[in-house]
Amino acid sequence: MKIIDLKYPYNLKKLVDPHKIVLALGFFDGVHLGHQKVISEAKKIALRKGLPLAVMTFDKHASEVFSGPKAPFKIRYLCNLSQKERLLEDIGADILYVVEFTMEFASLSPYEFVESFIIKLNSDTVVAGFDYTFGKYGIANMKKMQVYSEGRFDVIMIPEETYQGEKIGSTLIRQLIKLGEINSANELLGHIYEIEGSIIVRKGKQSFDKFVQKNEFQVRPADGIYDGEVELSGEKFPVQIRMLNNNAEIIGKCNWLMTGRNVKIRFLNSKATKKGASVMNILQRLN
Repeated sequence: MKIIDLKYPYNLKKLVDPHKIVLALGFFDGVHLGHQKVISEAKKIALRKGLPLAVMTFDKHASEVFSGPKAPFKIRYLCNLSQKERLLEDIGADILYVVEFTMEFASLSPYEFVESFIIKLNSDTVVAGFDYTFGKYGIANMKKMQVYSEGRFDVIMIPEETYQGEKIGSTLIRQLIKLGEINSANELLGHIYEIEGSIIVRKGKQSFDKFVQKNEFQVRPADGIYDGEVELSGEKFPVQIRMLNNNAEIIGKCNWLMTGRNVKIRFLNSKATKKGASVMNILQRLN
């Protein structure tokens, strides 16, 4: 997968793919089942038309840009950018455009967004979810995209994807993780929830290795014990993970090679989750 960073205004000469593309739009935090539906539909169109599949995302959430001292950034990501890149490559993207979300970009009108980020990128077809918005203040939606296309590209809007009667969305999955409902969160993600960071061994507690998270803005599971695995340089080690006050501890003796090095921790399931618990039952605790 080719990764191309874009910052408005960008230099078209640096874009080495002058041919037509099928473009999937979205922030794609977590690349969950709803996102996968958008991208898989875009992939089908790309294969049918013999065109590469491009995905456009942003380097950060809009609220991170708009946050200030009086409005601290509150969103917790489901994945960091490197995780997102890997997930998108795994599901078949040929090109990934990573747009730097700046105040200048945020001030673009819907028309300017379409001209600069769809027309200039030579899009044959644009695919996005039903709730995708664009332009200043997010005032335009996919129905408006059809108007702005002026017949220059096809527009495909993917309807809502649901699970047990609930919309599959990043907000719901974040809530499930915060509640410690990793089993349900993994179901909606379509893959295992993962955080990255480094392990340090604390003096006097050699059986408890502390995990220092790489991205402080990535959502952390609720306090509790989880079955999981640690991955280092492609090698995987089964572990138990203790979450306590937003800190992760690896229970049991970890391979000493992990200490001080960047590792991936995956949460396979929660010890506290009751068998047969449905998302609907869990959501009742949120209301």
